[in-house]
Amino acid sequence: MTKLSHGETWQDDTLVVTLSGAVDIGTFRRVRSLLLDALDRTGRLALDLSAVSFLDSSGLANLVELFKRAAGTGKWFRVTAASEPVCFALTVTRLEGLLLAVPAVRSATRDHARDQA
Repeated sequence: MTKLSHGETWQDDTLVVTLSGAVDIGTFRRVRSLLLDALDRTGRLALDLSAVSFLDSSGLANLVELFKRAAGTGKWFRVTAASEPVCFALTVTRLEGLLLAVPAVRSATRDHARDQA
């Protein structure tokens, strides 16, 4: 069984979900449920993947689905703090621009504050 852990924190009005471990076919359903539930609970979701050791195509599919769901409902979603394997997967698939990855959770919340000003 693939190991995966997660945590949640709030930064102002942004729910920050942190994943740790492998995001792959073994964790696909769990990650999907976790992220869709998180998006249902907030209008702003930041995803910290800095501790993700592996991201396969099923994990990428989860991120694209989440992005589409957020965009379709007028919610804000960003991938923040990505590990080297995650950055590689996003770059190779040319999804880094779509998912608007930013270097840190703090940057994502700063961007929101600036956009609101």
